[in-house]
Amino acid sequence: MCGIVGVFGQENAAELVLQGMKKINYRGKDGFGLYANNAVFYSDDINFKSEKSNFAIGHCLHCVVSKVKQPFKGKGVLAV
Repeated sequence: MCGIVGVFGQENAAELVLQGMKKINYRGKDGFGLYANNAVFYSDDINFKSEKSNFAIGHCLHCVVSKVKQPFKGKGVLAV
């Protein structure tokens, strides 16, 4: 099972998402993704550099079949 955390409307949204991901990382330890400042960051561990952003979403990945980096970002689309 994966874990998803999102925060909006707070100046430190990315930092709050990282704190939330650390609390739910038992839901997936195979990879981590963070969307903040219109960019996506991926890591095999949860040690991200904090980004200043008023909107952020994070994902803890639990692989069942294959390792797919999330969240996805495309033209005008953000998906987890």
